[in-house]
Amino acid sequence: MRIVRRAFIPLFQSYRRNRNKYAREIQASLTWSADEAMVIHREKLAETLRYCLKEIPFYRKTVELCPDVITAENAEDCLLAFPVLTSAMVKEHFDELQCSPRPDSAFINRSGGTTGTPTTFYLDQESEDWVRGTKRYHMRVAGVESGEERWVIWGSPEEYQRKTRTPKARFASWLTNFKRINGFSLSMEDLDRLLDQMETRAPKFILAYVDILDRLAARAEETNRDMPKTISMMVTAGTLYEPMRERIERVFGPALYNCYGSREFGDLALSCDEKEGLHIVGLSHYIEVADETGTRLPDGEAGEFLVTSMVNRTMPLVRYAIKDYGSMTREACACGNPWHQILTLEGRTQDLFYAPDGRKISPNAMVHFCWAYGMEYGTQVQMVQRDVDHLEVHLLKTEKEKPRDEAFEAMMRWELETLFRIPLTIDICWKDEMAVTPTGKYRMIQRQMKETDTNESTH
Repeated sequence: MRIVRRAFIPLFQSYRRNRNKYAREIQASLTWSADEAMVIHREKLAETLRYCLKEIPFYRKTVELCPDVITAENAEDCLLAFPVLTSAMVKEHFDELQCSPRPDSAFINRSGGTTGTPTTFYLDQESEDWVRGTKRYHMRVAGVESGEERWVIWGSPEEYQRKTRTPKARFASWLTNFKRINGFSLSMEDLDRLLDQMETRAPKFILAYVDILDRLAARAEETNRDMPKTISMMVTAGTLYEPMRERIERVFGPALYNCYGSREFGDLALSCDEKEGLHIVGLSHYIEVADETGTRLPDGEAGEFLVTSMVNRTMPLVRYAIKDYGSMTREACACGNPWHQILTLEGRTQDLFYAPDGRKISPNAMVHFCWAYGMEYGTQVQMVQRDVDHLEVHLLKTEKEKPRDEAFEAMMRWELETLFRIPLTIDICWKDEMAVTPTGKYRMIQRQMKETDTNESTH
């Protein structure tokens, strides 16, 4: 059957030839020098900005810039003349952000709605082919060949239903050897059953939500399983914190790839074997890091990611605030990939904690405490900020709950109060289940302030 699949899958995929073409173009770009990649990157950005100023009403109205003055040499500076585009602005100016006439190939898509109401936007066939082509390239980086068994453990009920409810969708999954697993609410029995299957017949590749694969690894350790170390894994839809990476690789082996993307743009970056950062897909997107005023930040400095699509001509999003927080670098990677790297992915901007003096406390700083509580009490943890001086530590109830350790909690309080520079109220709450987003994402760090976030950044 594997031979049959490897023969027929290229035929099945050939009706969208551009997808394989774009995957090959990304692969070919790896032979470029960093300077050559930068030239192409800037040329594509300049072309995108000129198009937006000529064809998109919103940009013609808001950007005081003549398209003819934009060149590859000044494109990055010209980009700063464009406003930071928020999800609220996309909703308000939805029609003005589209070209006219809208092509027949355009179709509606929506964000995951992690931060509230989903944002609606248009993709077209070109941008969709880039999304699919990039995913094919990333699968090849992970060592996956056509016909090999792959598991997709997905936490979004809507997406799982869409991929499994029709005969056509089920046939496509069967033909391409994708086993789709609903990961929205996995019980201990579900985790044990998946681990049993992995021990009996391990798939070649697993694509999963970060937190789901981490829960599988934690359950395997808890039950003293010796898992196969031959599985190639790719995690997405969440932040892969270092303690998570260490546990997943300890249990399942080192072939772990961290993929960063969004509904609006598809895959944006993927880690390499060096595991120092995530290489962007520079042929299709431009990513910058900015502060709350939209000012671009230098290499290594953390801020909000702003993404510009260079392939969506129907509804091009320029400097779109994707609500993720991290840093980038243009330094060369030892793997030889010429594209810029995302250096750190620290989490969602809405999950930055705030100290009373207005300082932003990165989710990465808070993960240390979550991990400490989790190791002490042997369970899953969420930390929630209710106010600048009020934190809640949510612990998932287990079969054998450990008694409270006052000395440990006093030490954690001291470290947290040192970080926040103020006495804190810290409530320990045992939960029957952990809260997840509508798309099934478990967020370890959450800010749920009682009052309006007066310190929240606005663009």
